[in-house]
Amino acid sequence: MNSTYKNLKYNTRFILESRKDKETGEKITDNVPILMSITFNGKRLFYYIGYRTDHNLWELNGNLGLQKKNTFNKDGISASIINANIIAH
Repeated sequence: MNSTYKNLKYNTRFILESRKDKETGEKITDNVPILMSITFNGKRLFYYIGYRTDHNLWELNGNLGLQKKNTFNKDGISASIINANIIAH
């Protein structure tokens, strides 16, 4: 989402953390953190929003990533709660 605040242009996206397992070298896809990526002045900041989910429960709608409807993460939190918090950011 492109936004302007007091003439400061910035862009926010919601993404899943991407890293590899140290032992196997394979990409971790289960129970990964949801991050808000904020870009301004060519700098990028990643902020953990407090929720985790699996890659197979995540879908991208343009710059807005959301958890698939009617699903729950491993902590038992519903997609509607996670998505409402993402939209509120």
